Amino acid sequence: MDLQSRISKCVDPTSSLPTDVRFLFKVEGGNTKEIKAHKLILAIVHQSLSEALYDAVASFLMKRFNNMLDTAIDFFAETEATELNGLVLIKIMARMKSKDHIRSLG
Repeated sequence: MDLQSRISKCVDPTSSLPTDVRFLFKVEGGNTKEIKAHKLILAIVHQSLSEALYDAVASFLMKRFNNMLDTAIDFFAETEATELNGLVLIKIMARMKSKDHIRSLG
């Protein structure tokens, strides 16, 4: 089975693979429509979305840790780095460092 077929199978609404992100859209009449998705697949397909998600996580964590990068690093140090999450942790910390540097200039 080729990659495109595998991805299509994963995004099929009847797939048993659990989603890990959801988008809520306001529609006519004040109702909300929910669309579930997979971050990994979205990131593979859309590089700009991937970058935006990493930036959003970095901003959230900087607020969560009161813009104290050292506190965030301590938090990450308690997380066991694996091949699966190691790259993600590095990307998030790099963005947090960048935001910390920008904040210190302002």
